[in-house]
Amino acid sequence: MSVQEWYEPQLVTTQLRQRRTPGWERVNASAAQLGITLTPVRECDTRVRYEVGGRQLVLPQGDLPPAVADEVIAVLAKAGA
Repeated sequence: MSVQEWYEPQLVTTQLRQRRTPGWERVNASAAQLGITLTPVRECDTRVRYEVGGRQLVLPQGDLPPAVADEVIAVLAKAGA
């Protein structure tokens, strides 16, 4: 087995395990890695509006579903680029 044949399944496994980490924890870790601060702008009982690199994101209070966390991380990556 080559290193590449071993590496690809390891990468997939790592990505699947990361999705088990709570959404906000993943988002905060990504933001910290990119040197981005999520600044709350406005808040209500169900949502929080954040400013990130000139963009505004409206996210739910409480648990962040994995799919939403993935999208937020993608936006953070674009803002950090």
